[in-house]
Amino acid sequence: MTLVTQLSGMGILLVGNPSVLYDVPSEGYLRVIEETVKIAGGWKKIEAWHVNTKCDSFTASRGLSTLVNTLGALHGIDVYSLQRNEAPKKVLLPIHPSYSGEPNIG
Repeated sequence: MTLVTQLSGMGILLVGNPSVLYDVPSEGYLRVIEETVKIAGGWKKIEAWHVNTKCDSFTASRGLSTLVNTLGALHGIDVYSLQRNEAPKKVLLPIHPSYSGEPNIG
């Protein structure tokens, strides 16, 4: 199974395949991802992880990147950058990803 995780707006989390929207703070991302994976049958069922961290919140974007990098390495799952109109690319997500908000942080 391919796990899909995306951010939207100010850090709204979309997880799953098909995606379910979760309006939780970034501190809740781990709980939501773990619950989604558990419902899918556990980490052994996840073959790839497609992620898009672009949103208007630097904190949410950086938090999700760190979480995905850690969980991907821990469970031996390849992580792919998911961008609109592009094929997924295998990556190690940057801790300072692209973002459109909070331009004074960098």
